[in-house]
Amino acid sequence: WRAIDAPDNVYLEKKMLSDLLPAAIYNYIESKRLINKINELEYHPKMGYKIETNRGKEIYFNLSGKTIRKPINW
Repeated sequence: WRAIDAPDNVYLEKKMLSDLLPAAIYNYIESKRLINKINELEYHPKMGYKIETNRGKEIYFNLSGKTIRKPINW
């Protein structure tokens, strides 16, 4: 998968997030209480992951699951 986008006013299911994301990223979004607020995921094999919340906040992670600033070529 490269990108998953939920329909308007719908969020990605907790089970889907736990199946697709590395544990470090899943634990991060769970600890920040964002589990039921994720409406878009993107995966780039060389850069990492992007998560977008229902309020338009974008969070970027490297392939190891650590948060990073938005990569230049994202």
